[in-house]
Amino acid sequence: IKNIQPGEFVRSRDEKTQQTIFVKVKKLHDHGKIPVFRFLLDNGTEVICSMDHKFRVKDGRMLPIKQIIKENLEIVNE
Repeated sequence: IKNIQPGEFVRSRDEKTQQTIFVKVKKLHDHGKIPVFRFLLDNGTEVICSMDHKFRVKDGRMLPIKQIIKENLEIVNE
């Protein structure tokens, strides 16, 4: 996430209610430079992210893309 500062709000999801929520950023974490990859989803959406970026799969879990690829799981497009 670029240009976000502590105290600002980012979109998230309440895992209990499955509703979109906005949460306040408490602290920034500098992970340094990490490789990113380009993924094209079935609905035509292009996503650029690291292999650790999490997506929701059909059974409701949030998993890193590297695990999704390894286990040949499907991402839920919301």
